[in-house]
Amino acid sequence: MEKIYNIGFLRLIFTIIVITFHTLLHKNTLYGVYPHVYAHAHAATARGYIAVEMFFIIAGFFLFFSAQKNIDFKDFALNKLVRLWCVPAFAIFCIWILSLFHWTTYHKYANILHLFMLKNTGMTLCLADNGTAWFVSVLFWVSLFYCYLIKNFKRKYVNLTIALITFFSFILLINGNAGHFNQHYKMVNSFFNIGMLRGLAEMGLGYFIALFYENYKPGVESKITFVLISALEIYLFGFIINNLLFRNINFTNDMIFIIFMSILFILFLLKKGILSKLTDNEFFYKLGTYTFSMYVMQEVVFRILYKNYCQCSGFIIAHPISALILYVIITCLVGIITYYIVEKPTAKIKRLLRSWGGGIPLMGNSIRLNERNMKND
Repeated sequence: MEKIYNIGFLRLIFTIIVITFHTLLHKNTLYGVYPHVYAHAHAATARGYIAVEMFFIIAGFFLFFSAQKNIDFKDFALNKLVRLWCVPAFAIFCIWILSLFHWTTYHKYANILHLFMLKNTGMTLCLADNGTAWFVSVLFWVSLFYCYLIKNFKRKYVNLTIALITFFSFILLINGNAGHFNQHYKMVNSFFNIGMLRGLAEMGLGYFIALFYENYKPGVESKITFVLISALEIYLFGFIINNLLFRNINFTNDMIFIIFMSILFILFLLKKGILSKLTDNEFFYKLGTYTFSMYVMQEVVFRILYKNYCQCSGFIIAHPISALILYVIITCLVGIITYYIVEKPTAKIKRLLRSWGGGIPLMGNSIRLNERNMKND
């Protein structure tokens, strides 16, 4: 039973990119207090928001397989809700606790909308108190929508429908937001939410990558193939990291990153190059399991550290890189702790629901290649 371990590596890297982006981009964040130190960093990480697209692509890939399992739609929806709701709810709870000690602000009515998974649906007008977790509601509703299609219609009709949705979602994104995929909370023509369009487009793209992977038959590898694919992996990975973390080139269309991310993801699935082979181990897979909590809890860590960390002007000005690395490490550690106190117990809840409901399976991030029961009509 083969597992795709190296996706954990991709999740970890892109989570770190997003954390860095949220830390450095805006003037009112942790390091923006000292713009003379972080002026270059503000500009260099300006496109870090694109890292979220990789999460949607990966989610669409796994949705293709998980939605085909022998469970009904109601069980799938409940399982997805339990999986995605608990950690964001815990983050909001932590922010509420902090507000009691006057460490931060708390907006209870806006947070109620967030807890009902209404962010980025067009039904809210603000980011509430955990704006960085906006993608959770998008992931939830798009997963349910695509799952319903997969479970209730023949594959040829599902493929056509998702292809059209993917294509026109990208068109609306590109033409409705000047070629960029940022500003997820805004609406296109007062009807389409940008964040929701990102989810529809990229999860649809992940769906078709899964369709390709399902029918892929590995051939005989040669040394030349290994060298060429290794070179391509390194180039794509270097291009993405360089342009999302270290420099700000004014690309007129963010679609170039979607294309490169998709190709890199496919290469990691095929595991024919040096980078995909080296990262295909349980260590990176385990780290990847923590990334959801790392991502969601970054807002809580920021609010805690902003109260004290920014007062250490001497350390931040003298050691800007070390300060940033320390912040990222603290965020990752908090995410790991959250995983064990929230996500692990959540898994037990899902097992309990399965025993009561007779069929809610645990949805992991691995694919059992010898247990696929795909519909081929």
